[in-house]
Amino acid sequence: MPHQICPLHVIKELTKGVLKALAKERERLATSKPKLQRGRPSSKDKKTRRLVRKSTSMQQKIRALFQERFLFVKRRLSGSQRQRLVHITRGLPHLRKLRDLMDHIYALFVGHRPRWAS
Repeated sequence: MPHQICPLHVIKELTKGVLKALAKERERLATSKPKLQRGRPSSKDKKTRRLVRKSTSMQQKIRALFQERFLFVKRRLSGSQRQRLVHITRGLPHLRKLRDLMDHIYALFVGHRPRWAS
Protein backbone atom coordinates (compact mmCIF):
# COMPACT_ATOMS: atom_id res chain seq x y z
CA MET A 1 0.00 0.00 0.00
CA PRO A 2 1.57 3.33 -1.01
CA HIS A 3 2.08 6.01 1.60
CA GLN A 4 -0.48 8.80 1.58
CA ILE A 5 0.68 12.17 0.36
CA CYS A 6 0.71 14.65 3.19
CA PRO A 7 2.03 18.24 3.35
CA LEU A 8 5.14 17.15 5.24
CA HIS A 9 6.29 14.86 2.43
CA VAL A 10 5.45 17.41 -0.26
CA ILE A 11 7.52 20.06 1.52
CA LYS A 12 10.34 17.55 1.98
CA GLU A 13 10.47 16.75 -1.75
CA LEU A 14 10.29 20.42 -2.75
CA THR A 15 13.06 21.27 -0.28
CA LYS A 16 15.25 18.56 -1.78
CA GLY A 17 14.52 19.97 -5.24
CA VAL A 18 15.51 23.50 -4.22
CA LEU A 19 18.76 22.27 -2.66
CA LYS A 20 19.50 20.26 -5.81
CA ALA A 21 18.92 23.37 -7.95
CA LEU A 22 21.38 25.27 -5.73
CA ALA A 23 23.96 22.52 -6.19
CA LYS A 24 23.53 22.72 -9.98
CA GLU A 25 23.99 26.50 -9.87
CA ARG A 26 27.20 26.10 -7.85
CA GLU A 27 28.47 23.63 -10.45
CA ARG A 28 27.56 26.03 -13.25
CA LEU A 29 29.39 28.89 -11.53
CA ALA A 30 32.43 26.69 -10.97
CA THR A 31 32.63 25.78 -14.67
CA SER A 32 32.20 29.41 -15.76
CA LYS A 33 35.05 30.58 -13.52
CA PRO A 34 37.98 31.81 -15.66
CA LYS A 35 40.94 29.48 -16.05
CA LEU A 36 44.16 30.91 -14.70
CA GLN A 37 47.75 30.05 -15.39
CA ARG A 38 49.74 28.32 -12.72
CA GLY A 39 51.76 30.33 -10.24
CA ARG A 40 51.51 33.82 -8.90
CA PRO A 41 50.10 36.32 -11.40
CA SER A 42 52.38 39.08 -12.61
CA SER A 43 51.76 42.45 -10.99
CA LYS A 44 52.24 44.22 -14.32
CA ASP A 45 49.75 42.25 -16.42
CA LYS A 46 46.37 43.99 -16.05
CA LYS A 47 44.41 41.30 -17.90
CA THR A 48 45.67 38.56 -15.58
CA ARG A 49 44.99 40.65 -12.48
CA ARG A 50 41.42 41.26 -13.68
CA LEU A 51 40.93 37.51 -14.26
CA VAL A 52 42.28 36.75 -10.78
CA ARG A 53 39.86 39.25 -9.21
CA LYS A 54 36.96 37.78 -11.15
CA SER A 55 37.92 34.23 -10.24
CA THR A 56 38.28 35.13 -6.56
CA SER A 57 34.91 36.87 -6.42
CA MET A 58 33.21 33.95 -8.15
CA GLN A 59 34.83 31.52 -5.71
CA GLN A 60 33.54 33.61 -2.80
CA LYS A 61 30.02 33.52 -4.27
CA ILE A 62 30.24 29.73 -4.70
CA ARG A 63 31.44 29.36 -1.11
CA ALA A 64 28.66 31.60 0.21
CA LEU A 65 26.01 29.64 -1.73
CA PHE A 66 27.28 26.45 -0.14
CA GLN A 67 27.63 27.75 3.41
CA GLU A 68 24.31 29.59 3.46
CA ARG A 69 22.23 27.09 1.46
CA PHE A 70 19.89 26.53 4.41
CA LEU A 71 18.61 30.10 4.01
CA PHE A 72 16.83 29.07 0.81
CA VAL A 73 14.71 26.43 2.55
CA LYS A 74 14.35 27.75 6.09
CA ARG A 75 10.75 28.40 7.09
CA ARG A 76 11.24 31.85 8.62
CA LEU A 77 14.14 34.22 8.12
CA SER A 78 15.24 36.95 10.48
CA GLY A 79 16.09 40.37 9.12
CA SER A 80 19.83 39.72 9.06
CA GLN A 81 19.32 36.33 7.38
CA ARG A 82 17.14 37.95 4.71
CA GLN A 83 19.83 40.60 4.13
CA ARG A 84 22.47 37.88 3.80
CA LEU A 85 20.29 36.04 1.29
CA VAL A 86 19.82 39.20 -0.78
CA HIS A 87 23.58 39.79 -0.73
CA ILE A 88 24.34 36.22 -1.82
CA THR A 89 21.81 36.25 -4.66
CA ARG A 90 22.93 39.60 -6.06
CA GLY A 91 23.28 39.05 -9.80
CA LEU A 92 21.43 35.71 -9.64
CA PRO A 93 17.70 36.56 -9.80
CA HIS A 94 16.69 32.97 -10.54
CA LEU A 95 17.93 32.00 -7.07
CA ARG A 96 15.72 34.65 -5.50
CA LYS A 97 12.80 33.02 -7.29
CA LEU A 98 13.65 29.76 -5.49
CA ARG A 99 13.29 31.49 -2.13
CA ASP A 100 10.02 33.09 -3.25
CA LEU A 101 8.80 29.64 -4.26
CA MET A 102 9.60 28.25 -0.81
CA ASP A 103 7.76 31.20 0.83
CA HIS A 104 4.67 30.39 -1.23
CA ILE A 105 4.91 26.69 -0.39
CA TYR A 106 5.14 27.37 3.33
CA ALA A 107 2.20 29.78 3.07
CA LEU A 108 0.09 27.11 1.35
CA PHE A 109 0.89 24.13 3.51
CA VAL A 110 1.75 25.52 6.89
CA GLY A 111 -0.99 28.11 7.01
CA HIS A 112 0.97 31.25 7.76
CA ARG A 113 1.23 34.25 5.53
CA PRO A 114 4.70 35.54 4.64
CA ARG A 115 5.62 39.04 5.76
CA TRP A 116 5.66 40.37 2.21
CA ALA A 117 2.08 39.15 1.57
CA SER A 118 0.46 41.30 4.23
